[in-house]
Amino acid sequence: MREAQTLIASDSASQDQVAKIVRTILQYMIENPLDNYKGYAIGAGLISIIICLVFGVVLASFAESSKPSFVVLTSRADEARKIELDRDQNNWSSFIVSICGALIISVLGNYLFFLVLKHYLKE
Repeated sequence: MREAQTLIASDSASQDQVAKIVRTILQYMIENPLDNYKGYAIGAGLISIIICLVFGVVLASFAESSKPSFVVLTSRADEARKIELDRDQNNWSSFIVSICGALIISVLGNYLFFLVLKHYLKE
């Protein structure tokens, strides 16, 4: 890149110098390892946003469930009440599991991104 800067700083602008400047800049763009990461980082960011939106919708659906009220006059109504309360308990356990799952997946995703970044920086 310094070579391109010195060529640009020179006053004369012949076709050969312009071609050399363009060639130097293109070579820098191809060989610069940090520029290769931009596509991967954008792709990983888009995938992360999609996954976050999915988890957000799932968590919101679990959080919006309201507790039902019951009038228990028969044994059948009492059984229906127990089934509904058990289902409500399962919703809370699913809610907590989904939060823990999101945390685990985010840590694993960050570690995977670190490994990919470390691999490409070696090249």
